[in-house]
Amino acid sequence: MNKQYYLAIIFISIALILTGCASGISQQARSQITYFGPFNSVQIQPDKYTNQIVMWGGRIIETLNRNDSTEIVILQMELDSFWFAATSSRTQPSIAKGR
Repeated sequence: MNKQYYLAIIFISIALILTGCASGISQQARSQITYFGPFNSVQIQPDKYTNQIVMWGGRIIETLNRNDSTEIVILQMELDSFWFAATSSRTQPSIAKGR
């Protein structure tokens, strides 16, 4: 096969890979977010954040399967410009537990 064919295959492959890495959160959903702060602020004053739409990022560090639920432990991390948990966070990480 010729060189142009291989270049086209490589280009299409890269485009598909980059599309797969796109954020799964729509612009419409992101525009509704009213709080980006740390989880521990909500833990301290939960009433202050009632009816807020929050956006938190992090890494799942543990899952615990219970008889009636699953508990997920998340290490909260700052989000990068692509809405993913940043690999190096400037903020103090906190542990969030939820069911």
